[in-house]
Amino acid sequence: RIPVSFHSHPGSVLISQAVFKADLGMVGHGQADDSVIIQRTINTLLQIAGLFITQFITRIQRENTLAAVNICLNKPFFKQMYMDIDDFIGDEPFVVMLGDDLNNINNKNEALTKQLIESYNQTGASTLAVMRVPHEDTAKYGVINPSKEVTPGLYNVTSFVEKPAPKDAPSDLAIIGRYVFTPEIFDVLAKTKPGKGGEIQLTDAIDTLNQTQRVFACEYKGDRYDVGNKFGWVKTNIEYGLEHPQVKEELREYIKELGAKLAAEDKQNNSKK
Repeated sequence: RIPVSFHSHPGSVLISQAVFKADLGMVGHGQADDSVIIQRTINTLLQIAGLFITQFITRIQRENTLAAVNICLNKPFFKQMYMDIDDFIGDEPFVVMLGDDLNNINNKNEALTKQLIESYNQTGASTLAVMRVPHEDTAKYGVINPSKEVTPGLYNVTSFVEKPAPKDAPSDLAIIGRYVFTPEIFDVLAKTKPGKGGEIQLTDAIDTLNQTQRVFACEYKGDRYDVGNKFGWVKTNIEYGLEHPQVKEELREYIKELGAKLAAEDKQNNSKK
């Protein structure tokens, strides 16, 4: 089994074969007392992901795994992660999942992380997920310069570019928040200089790794949801709610009623013009 790193904001969960660890990396807390920050963060995580945590801990207990929590304050995520990585995964390959980048929330497509792991099992190389985006949106993402489609949806990559302007973008294939890495990525991260925004950019480290090891890109064609912005968070909750057995019928009726109300308001406003 491949260890897993779940990186959400503000926390990350890294899962190895027998050990579960949560690494909560927090930034921007000003002068607040550390104990208050820790408690506030834990409360927030429990409120947002209470069901997920309960189910996950139940599974951990059922599989007789061990759990440990490591909380680090005001430290850049990637710097802290490669400092502590030996304690988490040693020399094994691992998965990174960005917690504000969701996909396949209604299980209508093959799980993206499963696709990446299967690709790694075939190639033995780091593999990341990409998805086609509107060309004008390339400046929001890391973007790949694909050289060859080795199998359907799996690309050899010439270079990885962090947030290129549309006129400079080598393709419309943008990196989304799922990765399988070999542990060598952390040696590269340790030597990576700050890039765009004055921060250490994972895309830059991937591009460097690709010069000594192949890094593949796997194209994802399913649903994707960005909960890193307010509208995306609301939209994702609506989409998920419409499939949830406890609320889907009530939510569907509410949306119909709301849609009729908004349509009537629009009609009234247009008649006044």
